[in-house]
Amino acid sequence: LRKFNYLQNPRYKPLANNFRQILDSVLSSSAALQPGADGTVKTVHAGTQIFNPKPSVVHFAEYEVSEVYELPVRLYNASRILQRVRVLPPASAHFSVSLVQYPGDDGLVAPGMYCEFTVRFLPDTLADYEEVLHVATEHGVMSIPLLARRLPPNLTIPDAIDVGDCFVNDRRTVVLPCKNEGGRGRFILVPDSEWPDPPEDIAGRSGA
Repeated sequence: LRKFNYLQNPRYKPLANNFRQILDSVLSSSAALQPGADGTVKTVHAGTQIFNPKPSVVHFAEYEVSEVYELPVRLYNASRILQRVRVLPPASAHFSVSLVQYPGDDGLVAPGMYCEFTVRFLPDTLADYEEVLHVATEHGVMSIPLLARRLPPNLTIPDAIDVGDCFVNDRRTVVLPCKNEGGRGRFILVPDSEWPDPPEDIAGRSGA
């Protein structure tokens, strides 16, 4: 009998045998939150890269307490065949994701097409938050960083203040122009004797 060597359909290539090990290692790792050589974080792929997320980092820069903020995320199929994808819910209670919206009703994403979902953020403080969103495909797992970092305030104050000459028992007033070149914030001048542990009534002082 003559033997024929047919090309295998790429859709039915065997999946990674160690997919469970890949998933377990990714879920227990925070590699996506580790800055790279350029000092930034980015999406980390474990296994074969099938989808390209846009944006690659979900960043909430402006937020207030108890308000809900949303950002859309698209997953583009970079392969040459139909693919499935599953978005795992974040572990943090401050982040959540909506249901994934697929191009069709079969839950498959065609090459070059994308599926979309929404990341929701509900802060209870103005502190920084970070979490990793894991997305499982048929050939691996990718980890998308979720960041909530407000732009810190940056008040321009000279390192030394020269009030000039002043007579005994006299008072001299010097006006210092100050500009906040960062994010929104509240400022108060604290004497050196009360730093770094200011008294409890500092919040109620004038100008605080």
